[in-house]
Amino acid sequence: MENGQIKFDRRKTMREVIIFAVIILVSGWIGAAINVLLKQEQTVQSLGSLIWILTPIIMVIIIRTKNHEWKEAGIKPHFKGNLATYLFSILFYPILTLVLVGIGLLTNQVNLSNFSWTIFLPVMAAAIGANFFKNISEEMAWRGYLTQKLFSLKITDWKAYILTGLIWNLWHGAYYLLFLPDENFKTNSRLYLLLWGCVLLVAWSFLFGEIYHKTKSVWPCVILHAIEDGVPTVLIMTGEYITFSKSSEWILHPITGLISVVVILGTGLFMLVNRRKKVLF
Repeated sequence: MENGQIKFDRRKTMREVIIFAVIILVSGWIGAAINVLLKQEQTVQSLGSLIWILTPIIMVIIIRTKNHEWKEAGIKPHFKGNLATYLFSILFYPILTLVLVGIGLLTNQVNLSNFSWTIFLPVMAAAIGANFFKNISEEMAWRGYLTQKLFSLKITDWKAYILTGLIWNLWHGAYYLLFLPDENFKTNSRLYLLLWGCVLLVAWSFLFGEIYHKTKSVWPCVILHAIEDGVPTVLIMTGEYITFSKSSEWILHPITGLISVVVILGTGLFMLVNRRKKVLF
């Protein structure tokens, strides 16, 4: 320590980031192996899936507690001066979803025959509430730990976001390939979701990372993530309320579609350039 503050150790930080990344990347496969040993099915309700989802936050707790560095974790909400960012986190996915569904309606590429506000709204509210708590774990890991540590290593912002996005997506490997039920893959394969997810979550990392950078808090990211899980995921990914035609899904889908990815990445890049006021690279 120097003057009561913990001295930054670059090598130690790099080593801990690598250990964190390796352990979380194998956690899903370890969970899947445990399911096999216990003769459990590979489902999202299995013990293996629970091991997968909890490993990142457990690793964060271990590393931050060992190093006495919870002040860096982004736990404080920092509402002052950031209310507009919180509002943005609440409205971003509903507006994006509304616009893309609207385009689908105008081009006759979306089916609303199963949609009912009275059925959807309570399901949406329950999903947002449940995913809010689930995403505290995720955002404490991806923004509150990994992105923050990559920033501290003084690598460029765009490299930090690309690394975060790739690790974040590859962590989903066992989830995409084993734990998710077959009905989630009526139009695209499991491998397609894993590969396209690299692009998608890199784009997300720019947006989520810039929100975290601006507020120095994980909470607007938790809100943004929970509403993504509660609005477009429930509305469209489940296939129970709104469906896009197969020919338009690749471009109009509010989560995996090309327009969505471009809008999300473009918004994150705009925030990054606006913050730095200089050439991106």
